[in-house]
Amino acid sequence: MSWINGIRGLVSSDELAKDVTGAEALLERHQEHRTEIDARAGTFQAFEQFGQQLLAHGHYASPEIKEKLDILDQERTDLEKAWVQRRMMLDHCLELQEEKIAALQAFADQLIAVDHYAKGDIANRRNEVLDRWRRLKAQMIEKRSKLGESQTLQQFSRDVDEIEAWISEKLQTASDESYKDPTNIQSKHQKHQAFEAELHANADRIRGVIDMGNSLIERGACAGSEDAVKVWSKDPYCLQKEW
Repeated sequence: MSWINGIRGLVSSDELAKDVTGAEALLERHQEHRTEIDARAGTFQAFEQFGQQLLAHGHYASPEIKEKLDILDQERTDLEKAWVQRRMMLDHCLELQEEKIAALQAFADQLIAVDHYAKGDIANRRNEVLDRWRRLKAQMIEKRSKLGESQTLQQFSRDVDEIEAWISEKLQTASDESYKDPTNIQSKHQKHQAFEAELHANADRIRGVIDMGNSLIERGACAGSEDAVKVWSKDPYCLQKEW
């Protein structure tokens, strides 16, 4: 929690740039925060999975565990929102520099048009600034696209965790009796039917997550997690084998 609070303070800064160079520096710093957040994702995911396992096995402190998981999930959601809001603000700040760039270009063009004695240097400087500005805008567009892909991958991961935890919980409940005890066959069969009915009721949700996973694979937007996405998208019902 202390790390989340610290990084959220950084990504919630209200510092804005006064020129293109400053805007570029702030964007780069903010992207470094994104890298740090992504690097912690695996740790949080492992923590959540462990908590869900404890809940599925009826841990004596289940209420407290669930509360901690809910708090952590909300804190991560708030952190993501803060990062995205800050990124949008920095992008807007950079876009505001467009007027300054246009004014600089117009002034340089005027000097060149009146045959200024340093028109060669002026033209070179103007071209350098314009080239850098175009590259910066292209990078901004690319990073926006990657941001969307990153958010989609994170959503896919959260949905998969929720579905797997749900299936694990249902399996734990449905398989609490021995197959070998003939007196429990009817009860076992009824629980199995109830599980299948609930699974069928959640089919659309599961299919949506499968489609999202396949889309991530097709777009190459798995950020190094292609194998995990492929496995789940191909066999989301793998936990049923425990049945």
